[in-house]
This record gives sequence, C-alpha cells and structure tokens, in this order.
Amino acid sequence: FERALKAFTGNKLVARGGQICRKQIWRHECRECARRASHRNPGIRTLESGDIDRMLAAAAAVLENQDARDLTAFAFRACRQLRFFSIVNNTVRAGYITDVTDMFAAIRTTVSILTLCLLTACTENLSANRPYILATATTGGTYYPVGVALATITKSQLHRTDGISLAAISSAGSMENIKLMRDDQAQFALLQGIFAAWAWNGDGPIKKPQPWLRSIGAMWQNAEHFVLLKDLATDGSIMNLDSLDGHRFVIGARNSGAERSGHYILNSLGIDYEDKFNIAYMNYGATVNAIQDGTIVGMNVPAGVPVTSITRAFAITGENLTLLGFSDEQLAQVNARYALWNRYVIPADTYPNQPRAIESIAHPNVLAVRADVPADAVYQITRAIFENLAALQEIHKATREITLEHALTGLGAPLHPGAIRYYREKGMEIPAELTPP
Repeated sequence: FERALKAFTGNKLVARGGQICRKQIWRHECRECARRASHRNPGIRTLESGDIDRMLAAAAAVLENQDARDLTAFAFRACRQLRFFSIVNNTVRAGYITDVTDMFAAIRTTVSILTLCLLTACTENLSANRPYILATATTGGTYYPVGVALATITKSQLHRTDGISLAAISSAGSMENIKLMRDDQAQFALLQGIFAAWAWNGDGPIKKPQPWLRSIGAMWQNAEHFVLLKDLATDGSIMNLDSLDGHRFVIGARNSGAERSGHYILNSLGIDYEDKFNIAYMNYGATVNAIQDGTIVGMNVPAGVPVTSITRAFAITGENLTLLGFSDEQLAQVNARYALWNRYVIPADTYPNQPRAIESIAHPNVLAVRADVPADAVYQITRAIFENLAALQEIHKATREITLEHALTGLGAPLHPGAIRYYREKGMEIPAELTPP
C-alpha cells in the first residue's frame, strides 16, 4: 500500500512528526501533525483525479507481484491507513490536501480490491494457510528486523508442510501491539517484558487485565540506551537526567513501548522528568535526525544490541554523545515493583565513538500470542524458532541472545499450552505461575 502511494505522490508529499516532510511516504504517525496543522507550507501539491488513477494502477501492479499468502497482511496494512485518513481531515481544512472525497473513494476501492483477492483467489487457502500477523515496532529499532527474521524462519520451516506462517508488520511498539492483539488484528506480537506484566495484571498504562494474553517465550534482552550530550553528562550516570533544566529530550514515540518503559524507569528513580524535561515524542529514525540537527539533547532507545538508530547517531555525532549507566542501587530501584531487569554491559566499540563499556540494564523481550490461537500452531512455531536458532542468528545479531535455557525467564504472563508442550518435550519444568488458568 505504501508502495502504491509512493508511486502516485512521487515520494514528495508526507506529513509526519508535526512537520511537513518531503522524504518519506504517509504513515499513521502523522496524526500528531494533523492536530497541529497550519498554513506554513501552502505549496504542498494537491491530489487530482489523475493521481487517484495512478494510485489504483500502482496498487494493481503491486498486487500482481504479491504472494497470495501475504495478502492478509497487505490488506491489514491498507486498512490501518483508513484511521490516518479520517484524522487527516483536519489537515485538509488547513489547505494541504484537496479532493478528499476522491481520496476516501480511492482508499475504499483499494481495500475492496484487496478484499476481493482475499475472497476469490485465496479462498481455498485462507482457512488452512492464512498467515498469522506478528506485530513488531518501528523500522528503526530491533523489533521489526527480528520480527521479519522470525516470520522468515517460520515460513521456510512450516509453510509447505503445515500451512503455518507469520507476516511481520511494523507498529508503534508494545503499547499498540497490546491493542492490536486485543482486537485480534494481530495474533502474535513482540512485547517488552514489562508490558506483558502490565497487560496480564491490569497495571501501569493498561488499566484492565488482558486475560487473552499468553507467552511463548523470552527472546533477546532489551537494553536501555539513554543517550545524552556529553556536556550535560557530568558523570555518565542515569541520574544526570535529573539535572536537565528545560532541555528537549526524546522519551520515545507516542504510545510506544519506549515511552511507557522510559516513564516507568524514570519514575522508579525519582527523576522528575515532567518538570525538568521538555519532553519530545519521536520514533527512532526521527530522533537520530533531531540529535544531528541539535534540536534535542538526548533520547531513550530501549532495544536489542546493536540498535540501528544508535549506530547512526553515534556515527554522525558520537563524539558529542554518551550512553548513561546504572548503578546496582539504581537497578534495584527499577526492580522494586517488577523484578524483570538485570545487569547488561554494552561492550566498548559496540557503537562508533564508544571507547568504553557501559554498565546499563536490560529486561527480556517476549514473544506473545493470543490464547485462542490453536495449540498445535503455537507448538510448531515455538519448535521452529528454538530449533533453528543458528539460522535466525545469521539474520540479526540480537537473536544471538535467544536461548532455550532462558526462554522462561522474565515472563509476565502465563505460557500458551502449545509452548508448554514444546518445553516439556525438552525436559523443562514449567513454573506454577506460568501455567495458564
């Protein structure tokens, strides 16, 4: 769907992050821009009937080359854009886009094309072979590439023999993934461990328990990357953030896992970020651009090591940046409510311009699943992952931390029966708290 939009806009018309950006295609993150719409860029090109025709032609061309088994994920991504276009109506009134009626009609037509393909060409395979949707996060972190790796391994191992596969989609992160799973728009998701605990218990930002949530296993460690300008990092400690005075600091994208876990850690340490920070909300890619432009002084990026966005930031301006460390006392403070974090050392030279090791902390990312996914499918996926770790680790370095030995560590929700079956076959004892009710 994004490729179709890109084809007819010439990759020039984009609203994102509170600004007009001409480099990327429309995305759902643009809702903040819609709220803040103004007349600062009246020269943005308007949509014409010819554009609509080109979009539909491009969508048809994309469909011709699309694997039928990926159409479900393709249609889902298209449908997600409807939320953006309903919100962007504010922007339309500000004068950026015209012919909104044609736009809505085009979107509905595109979705209809996708739905028709699903109901005709793929009817025989949908019930048995439809891909499950795996929600990840934004493309600048670790979740998305690892999610694609998990989907690749699953499809290569199970598609032909069992008709089982995963289709990885990008999202805003753990918080949105909970919502997508709750609404059955995704059946699998990668979550920060703290989110699994919050969702199961109805705690933190998730007010009601989510009884449908099940765990498959702990994946790799999510290392805390709190980055700050060296001039403001007096001793390289996380508590240097408590000395900020109105400085602009990125806590994460709105409603993302980074935002919520960042709030949790700072609150645990008694850092009054709401009073001392000028909090900014950006995804990982936009954060790197902002640190390069000098419009922010630091950022919070919880992700598996190495993180693409951190690598980019330190390659560009790393001589002026530092990663903040945690003491044992600060680790204990973070673990006071949920004992999920552990010591994690980021080795020297993991990132450009990083000459010394950083004593950070980390907690596991969890592969989660809805309770109503059939036990056999979950068993096959669990087995495919843990019995093909060597191949998985060739795809992304973060997956080198995935081991059967640590698969039950740091899980905040009970296991799915399909996962339990696999672990018991391997002679593992299932803790009572991980047995589903």
